[in-house]
Amino acid sequence: KDIMGRVLWQLCMTGMFLVFSEGLIASAPAKEPKIEQAAPMETHYSIYTLQDMKNFRAAVEGGYETSADLMNDITLDEKDWTPIGSKSHPFKGIFDGHNYTIYGLKKKTGDYGGLFGKIEGATIRNLYISSPDFSYTGAYDYVGAVCGFATKGDHRSYIEDCHVTGGYLQGSGASNYWGGIVGKVDVASEVNNCSYQGKVFGKKEIGGIAGEVNSGASIKGCVLMSGTRVHGWS
Repeated sequence: KDIMGRVLWQLCMTGMFLVFSEGLIASAPAKEPKIEQAAPMETHYSIYTLQDMKNFRAAVEGGYETSADLMNDITLDEKDWTPIGSKSHPFKGIFDGHNYTIYGLKKKTGDYGGLFGKIEGATIRNLYISSPDFSYTGAYDYVGAVCGFATKGDHRSYIEDCHVTGGYLQGSGASNYWGGIVGKVDVASEVNNCSYQGKVFGKKEIGGIAGEVNSGASIKGCVLMSGTRVHGWS
């Protein structure tokens, strides 16, 4: 009897403990799910791949003041390239091409057309662009293979040692401010030691290097290569 009593007592106590423990577990608050934070945009990009180039473009369009170094030749894959830097979010940093080449640059629509759309107090240097095809289907302004519009921000903009070969820049209708390198250079900005080889067709303010140079801007040491044709219409 003593043995049976002790066994029954232990079973009763164990049951009470389990009930008590389950109550504690049931009443414990649930853990809140972990929220992953989005990675911040970078202030500098080393561009090895096409995706790196697009990430850099997204940062500029997001309003981030960022710079980049091109570390490889890049072939673009868009039939109508969205330029780096726009009228509302111009590029304001430094882009160093390190003498690498951009292939596959195509543009069909849009003001501020080029690899870069609008730059403001920025520098683009040491860059090659091979066979850009700007076969536009409408009338648009400020178009150039390297940049559509370059102007002053906190300091002047520079486009230096940039070279375009096999360019085809064909405007349509009232297409103004078209240049082989840059559509318009404004407010003390500079285009230095650049070259262009190809065709530039537009209505007015058309040029082999720049469509218009205005407000103290300058072009120095630039050349048009053999086979270049520039044509405007009224």
